[in-house]
Amino acid sequence: MVLPREHLPRLRGHPRAGSPNPNPNPNPNPNPNPSPSPSTNPLPNPHPHPNPNANPNPIREQLPEDAKRFDGLDAQFREQMVDASQNSDPIEVGCASGREETFTTIQGNLDLCQKSLSDYLEVKKKKFPRFYFISAVDLVDILSKGRNPPSVQEHFSKFTDATGAIQWQVDEETGPP
Repeated sequence: MVLPREHLPRLRGHPRAGSPNPNPNPNPNPNPNPSPSPSTNPLPNPHPHPNPNANPNPIREQLPEDAKRFDGLDAQFREQMVDASQNSDPIEVGCASGREETFTTIQGNLDLCQKSLSDYLEVKKKKFPRFYFISAVDLVDILSKGRNPPSVQEHFSKFTDATGAIQWQVDEETGPP
């Protein structure tokens, strides 16, 4: 549902609201060195390295349909954000034709991806009950880096007692861990 402008509340500081902007700083971000916000992607990036085949993601391999679904949703969301960035009027951006329906569809499909991921994590927790004591975010990180054990060392103290770090050695027969 798109509301006409006259039904929308006036925003304080908005150029058409009639009140001066209380923040004279044009940059709403007080951090002078902004860092990119972390992704909300429940399925980690499939290609974190320059060579996409060097470190395949086991979660994406286990949930291929959901990974494909999420990639499509991510592309739709990014398309909406590119479109929104072309307009400096937040009212027009928020009231754009079809935007609400698009975001509702994206949210519904994200819920399906989240359910599949939660089910997958529950299976892993049943196989190793100590995983019940760590957050879903940490468990996803552990499982997505599972083929490189030293990279998950930061999580050891969360699910083991008195194990802060392990010294890894290269096995002559199998190569690096």
